[in-house]
Amino acid sequence: MQLEALNITLRSRSPWEAIDLGFGLVRRHARDIYTAWFLTVLPLFLFLTLALRDHPWLVPLLFWWCKPFYDRVVLFVLSRAIFDEHTSARQALGAVPGLLRTGLLAQLTLLRIPSFTRSFTLPVWQLEGLRGRIRRRRQGVLQIRARPYAVWLTLVCVGFEFIVWLGLYGLIWLLLPPHLDFDLPDLLFRDDPAYWVSAVQAGMYFLVVSLIEPLFVAGGFTLYLNRRTQLEGWDIEIVFRRLAQRLAALRAQAAALFLAPLAALLLASLLTLGLPAPAEAQEGQAQEEPGEAATAFGETVNPARLPADRAAGTIEAVLAAKDFGHQREVLRWRFKQREDDGKNTREGDPEFGEFFEDLAELLATLTRASLWFLLGIAVLLLIIYRDRWLGLITGRRRRQPGYRPPDTLFGLDLRADSLPEDIAAAARALWQAGRHREAMSLLYRGALAALVHREGLALHDSHTEGDILALARQAIAAPRHQYLAELTGVWQLIAYAHREPEATQSQRLLAQWQTHFAGDDGEAAT
Repeated sequence: MQLEALNITLRSRSPWEAIDLGFGLVRRHARDIYTAWFLTVLPLFLFLTLALRDHPWLVPLLFWWCKPFYDRVVLFVLSRAIFDEHTSARQALGAVPGLLRTGLLAQLTLLRIPSFTRSFTLPVWQLEGLRGRIRRRRQGVLQIRARPYAVWLTLVCVGFEFIVWLGLYGLIWLLLPPHLDFDLPDLLFRDDPAYWVSAVQAGMYFLVVSLIEPLFVAGGFTLYLNRRTQLEGWDIEIVFRRLAQRLAALRAQAAALFLAPLAALLLASLLTLGLPAPAEAQEGQAQEEPGEAATAFGETVNPARLPADRAAGTIEAVLAAKDFGHQREVLRWRFKQREDDGKNTREGDPEFGEFFEDLAELLATLTRASLWFLLGIAVLLLIIYRDRWLGLITGRRRRQPGYRPPDTLFGLDLRADSLPEDIAAAARALWQAGRHREAMSLLYRGALAALVHREGLALHDSHTEGDILALARQAIAAPRHQYLAELTGVWQLIAYAHREPEATQSQRLLAQWQTHFAGDDGEAAT
């Protein structure tokens, strides 16, 4: 990937900030997105509408089922837009056959229902082109600390679809003339509605999906880019590339710097020889005094000497100018004041009252269905994240079957025979001997060994220091986690930045290690 060609600023963002960046991309490239959308999605919707004329209720259902195809169209445009590449209508149509070979069949069949992270994992299918076991492992790495936000993005977009859909029905009711005898709820929600009514309802759902789906895809795409930036250090790589370009430019200009003094002397001599004589003032032309200024009305006045009796007239003349004294008319919409004659009012109208009752019953039904839907989502989330809340109850994270604790983590030996019996005392001796890095390394190794062997925390070689802190939050108490976070920060400071920590902070860590990570008998647990 040509990172230097990106038109977005790559940096480690919070997940919600990354999703908001995707919404901004939709606003910036709305023309390309919706050109491709209406060229590819609208014909499919019209085909479903005409083909299912005898069963119009199937049109919204099948249109919803085909969403993975629409998502690929939007992602195709966005993946080019972040490199400032314009997507024409011909390119959008020409990309459709290739989009069909990016795992679309699997996502339209077996993986269609449980796709709560579809927008986040779609770039792995479409842009990285991974399949099978490699794709699942790749998704597992990317979804660490990002999966909950991808699920919430899906739920929020579903909620907005429902809100916009309900708002369209409310807009239709507001635009109905008050004198028409029109039972809107009975017309829309009867058992056998007219074909044109079903077509209007399907068209409304098409508009809702057209509005929300690009935001859904863009939010998941930028969340994916943010996660890759965090894992692969794209922002750091860009900085190094720009530094390399600047150094290359400096080397190219080094030769010109030696010639600069000679060029300056030559230019100064040419200017000295070619200076024109100073222009003489024309005869008979009066020079303005320093304190005088020409006004906009043809007079020359000195503001410091302006008589008091002329000030009022000058102020009035200035205010009468176009910039100050003009008027304008402003038009605003407001409700028309109707005469209280009882002719155009709806009060006392029994049919109007029945409409409100039907509307209230409809809203109550939709609210009840929404609550059951949210309850089902909550149960599903409890099942998906059972390891987390079960870990909060049992106090430890359950290991997976066949798990084998690693012998080393980022170069630190966690084997029991590599650690001394009294880790705190050994680390204190190393610190007093001036071997500060080895002292902090020993404390951190002992803490990781205690987490793996005593707390039952399932750590892997792919985990980073931040991942370990996130996993340990569910397995150990808050004071111990706070100590581990401080120890991790000191270890990173002295191991990676090669900076000495404060002496008071190091002494506190040495003194408190025995309290937080030693065994019941005062020795490190193994």
